[in-house]
Amino acid sequence: MLLMLHQVKNLFSNRYSEIPEPLPGFQTYLSFMNGLWSDNRFLAVVNSGSHESEDLLGWKGLESFTCLTQSNELYDIDIRYAWSQIIFQQNLIDHGWTETTLMRNQTTDKNRHKIIIYLCASGIQLLENKKIEKTPQQFVLGNYWQTIYHLYLLLPIEHPFVLPKLNLEMMADITNLQPPSFENNPIIDKGSLRSERVSQKCLEEKPLVSIITVVKNGEKYLEQTIQSVINQTYSNIEYVIIDGCSTDGTLDIIKKYDDKIDYWVSEPDGGISDAFNKGVNLCSGDIIGILSSDDLYFQTSTLNTIVNEFARDLQTFCFGKCFYVSNKIISSIDADINYVKKINFYMPHINHPTVFMKKKILDKFLFSTQYKYCMDYHLFIRLTKKKIIGRPLNQAIAIVRTDGVSNFFYYQTRKEVFKAATELGTNKVLAFLIYFILITKYWIKQCIKF
Repeated sequence: MLLMLHQVKNLFSNRYSEIPEPLPGFQTYLSFMNGLWSDNRFLAVVNSGSHESEDLLGWKGLESFTCLTQSNELYDIDIRYAWSQIIFQQNLIDHGWTETTLMRNQTTDKNRHKIIIYLCASGIQLLENKKIEKTPQQFVLGNYWQTIYHLYLLLPIEHPFVLPKLNLEMMADITNLQPPSFENNPIIDKGSLRSERVSQKCLEEKPLVSIITVVKNGEKYLEQTIQSVINQTYSNIEYVIIDGCSTDGTLDIIKKYDDKIDYWVSEPDGGISDAFNKGVNLCSGDIIGILSSDDLYFQTSTLNTIVNEFARDLQTFCFGKCFYVSNKIISSIDADINYVKKINFYMPHINHPTVFMKKKILDKFLFSTQYKYCMDYHLFIRLTKKKIIGRPLNQAIAIVRTDGVSNFFYYQTRKEVFKAATELGTNKVLAFLIYFILITKYWIKQCIKF
């Protein structure tokens, strides 16, 4: 004990440390963690608070606390009581990101990690009493946490936490998780189930929101994208995935979530625009959003935000704030409130994963298959010409990885923007001048990098 106190004192005497003093009275928590975690020794609890989530189903938060370890690292630990298998379909999006954690780079000399511990009721199927999963690094966004772990412990075990009693509301999560029966469904389209439940969703009082994901060989990030859709708290969602004959593990990921996807198909297409249009034609919802296979919604309540916005007499489309992720560097991009003044010359900040549009508009305009990279810009400039104006939102809607097609083929995209602008009536001299300026700025940035 004296040795441990001496170690804690030495750690906190570090002149670079920004960590508060250790909290008294948490010895049982430290003993519990040290009995579970052999990779590092936990010396002190430096922060503690409640851990609650009204958004994700199948578990209830018990405690959150931060520990300092013998190796001078910080571990943020969430303790949860879980009773439903649905927790295994949340593990890539349940990390508790906020705008603060996404935008914050580490400024202390201590590495920071996260451990999410599930105390699992007997109904949860585990092959062993203890299961540890490390979140693949491509799903750990930003620099706040270096690693994220999920630790599943099958009850009964000794622990210092107070468990809640299961009630009827909690148990409803379990019944909602059962995969659908195929016996009485009259229509089974290529790949997944397109059944009576879509028509039932259309009859609900809540507007049906259709989400389209277009993918080809997107195994790296697709599962996180799917989880961010199927865990939305808004209940009336139709999810459609259009795959362009992937040859990697994409189809295996889609089939893993088959019971959560209303329709998916894998077949050749004429490019991204053609795949978008195919998805639009298949959708039944009044509102449509398109989420790329490497992006995700910022919160599980995002679609609630969108539906509430349309309820405020919005008859066109809306778009919001997003976070760009590039090699762990995250930047915040606000929705452009003055986009109408700019769109004739270049693409303002209308980031398509944040866009939600009335289906009747998309049905009429669709995406031009002449464009491989800036089909969204061509759509928005056509809408603006027809006085169909969108509503910018101040809320964060999506997290966008910048290794998408339009970013990878930057020069080709800029050429298409110039083509689209001049095709639709923009002065060619002004359009070329702006094109030249943007290309030059991009070239200079690339030179500085090297």
